[in-house]
Amino acid sequence: MEFAFSEEQLAFRDAVRDFLETECPPARVREQWEPGAPGVPRDLWLKLGGIGVLGMRGPETAGGAGADEVDTVLALEETGRAAFPGPVVEHAAVAVPMLAELGDPAGWLPAAVAGEIIITVAEGAGANACGGVCADVVLVGEADALFALEQGTCLGAVPSVDRTRQLARVPSLPEQPLARGPAVARALVAARDRAALGAAAQLIGLGDRMLAMSVAYAKERRQ
Repeated sequence: MEFAFSEEQLAFRDAVRDFLETECPPARVREQWEPGAPGVPRDLWLKLGGIGVLGMRGPETAGGAGADEVDTVLALEETGRAAFPGPVVEHAAVAVPMLAELGDPAGWLPAAVAGEIIITVAEGAGANACGGVCADVVLVGEADALFALEQGTCLGAVPSVDRTRQLARVPSLPEQPLARGPAVARALVAARDRAALGAAAQLIGLGDRMLAMSVAYAKERRQ
């Protein structure tokens, strides 16, 4: 049994790394720390959709790649390595496959796959949503129901220790859910697992980048 990544998976990882080194250098990330910054540069988000990262888990009928979790982790690792600002995991690894599983009840998948909109997620009313201030849609799961809050319905920014991940508080939920039933309950369980996997992948990339920077500094430093 072969557990190594395929040549195609590694080639896509390298393409994502090259893209982020060019389009998302540290200076671009730091711009989003400033007061009044959008949190996610829309032009950069659109380009990330253009190279296929945001639609990896989307179905081919919506313009996605129809990839699985194994295909996804390497690209998410690279977004962590670059400290990419915004809810990449929430959008690409959680919201897109969840909407696909539920039959895309609002018709957002093609725009989400292309990077034309930003979707993030939260668990229940009163929870914080990463990227909730800048997101076009916040999907909120509660029990066996999935609710959708469109831009402007979340409360103002909530302080975050990570300034590349702007938070917003989810208010009370609308009366009518986007979808409800056993399929939603199953999708929400899977969404939590995907969120944990995606966050772990990003942290691996971030940790590897920090280690590389520390080693490089130690080699150059003079007492």
